Amino acid sequence: MSYYYRTTNWQKNRQPRQPRKDSVTNTDIPARLKALLENSNVDDNTKTFLTSLSSAFKRFGGLTPRQFSAMAKVEYRFSPEAQKAAAEWREQYTSDAAMQNVARVCAEYYKANPPYFADLAEKVIGEPDFIPSKKQYRAMCQNKYAVKVLASVNNDAKYPAGTWVEGRTTANRTIAGTKCVVIATDSAPVTSAAKGAKVYTLLPLGGTQTITAQERELKKAKGIK
Repeated sequence: MSYYYRTTNWQKNRQPRQPRKDSVTNTDIPARLKALLENSNVDDNTKTFLTSLSSAFKRFGGLTPRQFSAMAKVEYRFSPEAQKAAAEWREQYTSDAAMQNVARVCAEYYKANPPYFADLAEKVIGEPDFIPSKKQYRAMCQNKYAVKVLASVNNDAKYPAGTWVEGRTTANRTIAGTKCVVIATDSAPVTSAAKGAKVYTLLPLGGTQTITAQERELKKAKGIK
């Protein structure tokens, strides 16, 4: 008798729960999930997520609004229209050297300033064949910090090679007050979003070892031509 009681209660507990009041219970959801799971373009991680949605639907008789929204986004991402747009983006990116350079400049900045875009930056720098998605490119290369970094890189050097400069008093003490000749400009990646972050290679007056400094740390030296 006790065994029968336990069995019937176990069976009762295995019955599907009632959907929440805000659940999406469209009867076509299982078929849509099945179609996505059978799509050869869908990656394994996404299939794992879709499988969890399928299990949730079977158990609760519906999906939460957030789950349904996530499913719809996956559907669009692997739709023919989205796949065509992604292919066009890949073609645009791989044929545009300037765009690739922008991605590298921004990746170098974020590599030096974690944690934002750390994984994406590593891929752009370390994997020559990596192509960021259009969304990733816009997020990393068109935000307000990236715009400032790119301005520092693209602006003409204020002090061309051969110019005598002096470290400002507010600069790092290794350069503050030191007169130097500019050996090269843009000699290292820009790692600051501050104005005037272009990097210079300098040779101090009377010195034999070069040093680096940002443009904002320098001013034109007086008394030297």
